[in-house]
Amino acid sequence: ATGLAVTELINPAIIEIVSDTPDQGTYSGGTGVWDVGQVNEFASTSLAIVVRPIGPANEPTGYDNTASITSLNEADTNAANDTALVNVQIVNVDLALGKTHAGIFAVGLDGSYTVDVQNVGAGAHYGEITVTDTLPASYTLVSGTGVDWLCSPPVGLVFSCVYGTPATILAAGVSVPPLTLVVTPSIDGAFANSAVVSVAPGLTEVVTGNNSANDATTVLAIAVIADVEVTKVVSNTAPAEFDAVSYTVTAKNLGPSTATGLVI
Repeated sequence: ATGLAVTELINPAIIEIVSDTPDQGTYSGGTGVWDVGQVNEFASTSLAIVVRPIGPANEPTGYDNTASITSLNEADTNAANDTALVNVQIVNVDLALGKTHAGIFAVGLDGSYTVDVQNVGAGAHYGEITVTDTLPASYTLVSGTGVDWLCSPPVGLVFSCVYGTPATILAAGVSVPPLTLVVTPSIDGAFANSAVVSVAPGLTEVVTGNNSANDATTVLAIAVIADVEVTKVVSNTAPAEFDAVSYTVTAKNLGPSTATGLVI
């Protein structure tokens, strides 16, 4: 067979070509034409195409992808086997975000939030994941850290943190490492700190109601804060009958202020 060409056209709005490797000849992703050339009798040749689904999810009908012989110098004795079709179903990517804070928030002291992101959809997520956080006006961002997270300086009250790279794959059901945000409040009161997660550019997310979280936080005046730690030890954990045993209770003020009115 000479002058052989196969058309394997992939819709770029749905599926992105990552790489193509023909055993012979050349392939053009733009036209979808694989210019094969000559294939000897009983020989075979292949074209491997690595792709990345970019949306939207299309369960259960799927997308049909067809490869067909479109050029051949010789007469074709069996046109029935000139076309092959596969059906690809792009399943949902669904990122869910949760946000919590730990410990006491007080004026002038650092407080921390933890942001968790999980892929709760049926399909894998390909590429970078972005979390955008909006700070209350009285907060100053100290740091944003986490494994494979990179945070940009705030623009006004808004800043973004990006997880991974364009090559990162987050499988269904898997969470990324937590993102820790450290802030310093300047006034006391009740505040809301909101964050939203976004999929990689080019991907489509069907369910978006779980993409954001708003953590209500009470900031206390520093003068009223004290962290008192209570510990208790026993002199003998296995005493014999009628042995004397003593308990020692210790209260330690971890600050930052003086503790008054303490009763244990």
